[in-house]
Parts: sequence; C-alpha cells; structure tokens
Amino acid sequence: MNKVKRPYKRRTYIINKKFQYSFILRNMMFLLITFILIFLLMFFWNIAKFRQGFLIQPPNNEYVEEWAGEHNVAPDSAEYAYQFIIQARTYTFFDLTWKPLLIVFILSAVVLFISNIYYSHKIAGPMYRLKIFLQQKINNEELEPIRFRKTDNEEFHELAAKINEALKLR
Repeated sequence: MNKVKRPYKRRTYIINKKFQYSFILRNMMFLLITFILIFLLMFFWNIAKFRQGFLIQPPNNEYVEEWAGEHNVAPDSAEYAYQFIIQARTYTFFDLTWKPLLIVFILSAVVLFISNIYYSHKIAGPMYRLKIFLQQKINNEELEPIRFRKTDNEEFHELAAKINEALKLR
C-alpha cells in the first residue's frame, strides 16, 4: 500500500495564496476606507465648526456689553477685552474629535459587519454544502456530483471536481 506523503503545513500560514491574499486585501481596503473617512470627516468638521481657524468660540457680544454696563467698564478698555477673552469657550482636543470619531466608528462597524457576513457566507455556504454531501456519503445515500454556485470561489469548484473524481461521480 503506497502512502502519499503530504507536505507539512502546520507552520505555513499562507496555504492558498490567491484566496488568502484576496481576503486580506479586502479587509485592508476597509481599514484604508476607515482612515480616509476619518480624515474627510475631521476636515469637513473643522471647516463647519471653525471657519476662521480659531479653537475658541467667542462669547455673545451682548453678554459682554451687558457685563461692561453693569461694572462701568468702557468698551475700548483692557478690562473689556479681558472679560471678552475670559467668557470665550475654549475647546479641548476631545471636544473637537469625539463626535466625528464616533460617527466614523459606527459607520465603519456597520459596513465591516455587513461585509464580513457577506464574505464569510461565500465561504460558509460551500462548506455547508460539502458537509451535507459528506453526511450523505456516510449514510450510504445515493450521491449526485457535488456542485457549487457559479458565484462561489474558484477553489471550491476545484475541490468539488476532485471529490467527484475521487468518488467517480461525473
């Protein structure tokens, strides 16, 4: 009895280059899209919030004028300018970034979840079909040649051809 020597692949992580590299490329594209979305959202958020490029929001001029009237401070004095600066709203980095980052995170999570369902289905569907086929063989049921969908990965079609050939099911 001839034993077929199989290559030792336990430490080989890239077994099917075409399939694995395309899968990795798809996931890396989602990462790239996420970075681009973060950049664009931060850019447009900055334009919308800070058209003049300031990181402070000046107070309402009427409020400072009212304060100046109550304290008998002239509008052209240093005290008036100081009060105007004190009443300004300053923004921290967190104030500036949490909303856009949250939006990008939620959108990316939704897109990644949907795409992972789609791509995992393209693998899980043929594996389920193969499982059913093998269960029929174990139960000694009559077998028809195994076939996968036209849209399934080319490697699954090659696997089906090898199984059909081994079981002489043409």
